[in-house]
Amino acid sequence: MRTIIAILLLLLPFTTNAAIKIQYGAGDYNNNITCTKPSVSQTQRFKNEFKLFLKTYKGPVIAANLNKVVVCKKLTRGSFDWYRGTYVLSQRTIYVEVDGADDTEYLLHHEFSSLLLLKSDKKSQLKDKWSVWSKQNYNIEHKKRGWATKNNLQKDGFLYEYNKVSFENDFNVIASFYLCPYLKYKLDKASKKYWRIQKKYNEVRNFYRPLLR
Repeated sequence: MRTIIAILLLLLPFTTNAAIKIQYGAGDYNNNITCTKPSVSQTQRFKNEFKLFLKTYKGPVIAANLNKVVVCKKLTRGSFDWYRGTYVLSQRTIYVEVDGADDTEYLLHHEFSSLLLLKSDKKSQLKDKWSVWSKQNYNIEHKKRGWATKNNLQKDGFLYEYNKVSFENDFNVIASFYLCPYLKYKLDKASKKYWRIQKKYNEVRNFYRPLLR
């Protein structure tokens, strides 16, 4: 199904909200971000995925919260060369890496969810609730980045290892799995088995309800 959608999108001209600027291979020295220019095929793949991303949200939500998307073949922020996405909140800008895995739609939702969360007056309330629903404390030094399903981890309220890094990352992952049709079934399955994940999932749906088409 995802392949069919992508093929159909190739037949359409690439248009976007006039308020959103798209740049390719543009770093940001002041924020210690380096970004190399993607290939022609990577650029086309981004355009397909970006259309899917835009169709998810109401127009005014995008216009009010996103100024620019920067597309990178390779992305680095400071010493973190494993980043596949990042953002600059003050500029309402997100960066996505398009080399390697075909996860651009996920990355766009992931980084945009930070812009939405950090501007929301619900952030503190959500953080307090999610801390209660997480059996383990968040740990910014948590080094595991694996995406294997682990029952004990999910029982403790974390969809994957990356969710344990911080509340923000936990929110990012659950929001992005909810918003990407090809990933949503994994979140649905986990939420049916583990009440802690279900609580977080319900809050994400409530958060996004007024924002989506």
